[in-house]
Amino acid sequence: MGISLRQVEAKQTAKRGKLSYAERHKLAIQHHKKQFARSEYDPVSFVSRTRINLFGILVQQSLVSIAGIEEVLNIFKPQVILEIGSGFGALTTYLGVWAAINNAEVYSIEINDNLVEKAKKVWGGLPINYYAMDEFSKEWLDIVTKKILVGKSCKFVFCDGADKVRELKIYESMLDKGDILGTHDWVKKEANKKICDYLTKKGFNSFKRVMWEDMNAGIMFWRKEMITNRFVRDSGWKT
Repeated sequence: MGISLRQVEAKQTAKRGKLSYAERHKLAIQHHKKQFARSEYDPVSFVSRTRINLFGILVQQSLVSIAGIEEVLNIFKPQVILEIGSGFGALTTYLGVWAAINNAEVYSIEINDNLVEKAKKVWGGLPINYYAMDEFSKEWLDIVTKKILVGKSCKFVFCDGADKVRELKIYESMLDKGDILGTHDWVKKEANKKICDYLTKKGFNSFKRVMWEDMNAGIMFWRKEMITNRFVRDSGWKT
C-alpha cells in the first residue's frame, strides 16, 4: 500500500508547521489524483477510490465509503453521531443533513479549525455541534463521557482522526449494547486483524468485513454485542 494522506500530511506538517486550508486542500487533491490514476482500469477500485465534492468541499471519503455509512445510518438510526476528525467538513455536512431528517444530533471534533472554514457556512441550520480542540485531551473526553454519549439509546462513533487505533480503543469503552463503532482508511492487513480480534474480545461484532475489504472501501464497522443476525462474531464475515 502507498503512503496515506495522513502520513504525507504529518511529514509536511513537521517541515512547515500547521498546514493552511489551501495547502491541505492542495495536498488532498494531489493524493486523490494519484489514487484515481492507479484505479483507472479497475472498475471496483475506481468506485472505491473516487472522491467527490459536496458544495465545493472535497469529500475525503470514497463513494463506497459514503454508501457504507449511509447503510449503517439507515439500518440503526442512531440518535447521536460522533465524528472524530472533521477534516474539510464535507462528511460532517452530510451527517448533519441526515441527522436533521432523522431527528438526530451530530458532534464533530477537529484540531485544525482552518480546515472547516467553508463547511461551517452551511452548518447554521443543521444539528451539528462542532468542537475545535484536541481529540485526546482530558477536556474533550470529559465532554464526550459526561454530555455527548449520555442517555442516548443508539450512538454511532466514526473514528477518522490522526490515530485511529488509539481512537477505537478509547471509544469502544464508552459504548453500550447496540451502539456502533466505525473507522475510515481501513485496509486489509495483519495489524487491522488484531484490532478486529481486540474488539471481538470487547463484545463487538463486525459488519460486512469481507465485503468492505474486497471492495477496498476503506471503511469498517462494528456493533456492541450481537443482537441481530446481520452481525457475525469473530471471523464469520457472512452478512
